[in-house]
Amino acid sequence: MKLFEHNDLLGCLALHTNRIAVEEKHIREMKSRWGSFDRFASFLLNKKHGPMLQTMQKIYEEHERNGIHLLPWYADEYPSLLKEIQNAPYILFYKGDISIIKRNTISIVGTRNASNMGLYLCEFLSEYFSSKGFCIVSGMAKGIDTTAHETCLSHDSPTIAVVAHGLDRIYPSSNHHLFEHAKENGNLLLISEYPASMKPFRHHFIRRNRIISALSRKTLMVEGGIKSGALITCSYALDQGREVAAFVHETLINNQGAENLVSEGAENLADSIHLEIKNWYHSKESTLARLRGSHRFLGNGLWVRARVNREIIAA
Repeated sequence: MKLFEHNDLLGCLALHTNRIAVEEKHIREMKSRWGSFDRFASFLLNKKHGPMLQTMQKIYEEHERNGIHLLPWYADEYPSLLKEIQNAPYILFYKGDISIIKRNTISIVGTRNASNMGLYLCEFLSEYFSSKGFCIVSGMAKGIDTTAHETCLSHDSPTIAVVAHGLDRIYPSSNHHLFEHAKENGNLLLISEYPASMKPFRHHFIRRNRIISALSRKTLMVEGGIKSGALITCSYALDQGREVAAFVHETLINNQGAENLVSEGAENLADSIHLEIKNWYHSKESTLARLRGSHRFLGNGLWVRARVNREIIAA
């Protein structure tokens, strides 16, 4: 990297780290004053502000030592869809193959407390869109998010996890295996707007959701109540002018958030996916063997098989 390009990166990092700490309006004033990152970087290079540049250099080196790379918003690899939103991060921190971020994407979100039916539908949708060549974007939370990532990886398909903390941390701890995939498997890309050592504060998850929605032209909510963070992601998507779809079906009980979206005009994925549901508590072993080959057992005698009866447009 040439010296002036590196200084641009450090200037961008300075803006980004300050953006996290101060009000958005102050950052807009700073950006308006300097106009470009190279001018801001030149400002940092003078004697008065040299210590700031040195601090940014230390932050950069610390991340690189830990295998965490920096993607400034002016880089060619920075996703164009993310650039479209008003408050796009100046820097993305990432682990994994950054080329994944240029693929066609679709975001899949839902509740942490998913039902067995919700988890099955998430698997089905993740596999369906992966087979169509789409990269699945989600947030690596428990429940629907984790299932979306795991389904992609089990089918050797790419997936992007947007997390709400520094990439030197693992959260939730139950997803340690997914973080290891970012080291060992080229199909998982971890990204965050937060630098190393940043904890997963509650408000970070809300802010993170705008990136999940912005990375795709369409967001799918598989299952979620009215207090689900997934509903916030869908709200961001609508504000960003993106499409939203949700799955509303009688078998999904804690699903008021998705029901509200559909009642307000969102696409109902149940119109495109037929669910064949069977209730068999006591059956011959030969019958059960046939069911295991075609259906998923959800418990309490409930077996289900999904199939697409109308193509789902990913926007």
